Amino acid sequence: MDEIVQYIVVRTDLDMSPGKVIAQCCHATRGFMIDHELTETEQAWFDNSHPTIVIKVKSEEKLLAIVKQAKENNIMCHLVTDEGRTELNGSTNTCLALGPDKKSLLQPITKRLQLLKQF
Repeated sequence: MDEIVQYIVVRTDLDMSPGKVIAQCCHATRGFMIDHELTETEQAWFDNSHPTIVIKVKSEEKLLAIVKQAKENNIMCHLVTDEGRTELNGSTNTCLALGPDKKSLLQPITKRLQLLKQF
């Protein structure tokens, strides 16, 4: 069976604190559950020990390009837009959840992106 995975894509150009990055990733990973009724694949990810992998992009343009590519391929994604109450000013797209879905479906979008190792 194809592994089920969720990717969280984080913008690194915003200079968010570690706590802010974590909060935005939490918004992303729970956001997909609010948007719609879970598919069988999404429910399997939620119920079991399937991975979430955090990767990075360097601009809003690249983040939005991933959103576009996901939608063109019918892949669930949830874009997080911060309201600007703490560190960021105004409405700012910070990250997105891509999937969860079968890894083979997500990798064409994510394979060139690097892991977020430090921030």
